[in-house]
Amino acid sequence: MPAMTTTLPTSQEINSFLSSIRTCDSPIHLETLTPDSIKALYEIGSKPGIWTFARYKKESHESFKKYFDKVLARKDSVNFAIREAKSDKVIGFTRLKAIDLLKSRSEIGTWIIQEYQGKGFNYFIKKELLSVAFLLLKLDRIYSLINIDNVPSIKSLTRLGFKNEKNKNKDGMTESGKSIKLVYYYYDSAQFSDDYLT
Repeated sequence: MPAMTTTLPTSQEINSFLSSIRTCDSPIHLETLTPDSIKALYEIGSKPGIWTFARYKKESHESFKKYFDKVLARKDSVNFAIREAKSDKVIGFTRLKAIDLLKSRSEIGTWIIQEYQGKGFNYFIKKELLSVAFLLLKLDRIYSLINIDNVPSIKSLTRLGFKNEKNKNKDGMTESGKSIKLVYYYYDSAQFSDDYLT
């Protein structure tokens, strides 16, 4: 097992690492947040089509700002803007959150604006995100809790090699009080070299 890191790397270290592993055919690239990318994310984050399956809707500027202010305040996360390589336009956001260096795991979350969904970008987003998780942070597992009705995300994760651990599925609730089922999908570091690096 690789030596476990005990502190999170700096933005400069993360961006330097991403540059070193990025391939020229990638249609996207991740970067840690800058004032410019944060401004862009505040501008696009309430666009239609992003939050269809979210427990808490963020489809107004006010609701998105409230959510994203909390995201930026977290100290246990590494946050990234997703840029389209061709235009350098910010098209979404992804993060490692609830990073637990002792248990060697992290939750992930990703969203991109509707016009860039369904274009195969998720493979490249996850390749860079998982590289940070497993090669830089030396984590053993990343996971995601997804609304069971979010079939597109579940299909995307399973195509990427994520597996469902049924005993970690749980019940959740939307802001309107509707009960939903959250399914737990995970990806372990041992899979990563097989799936992505060969």
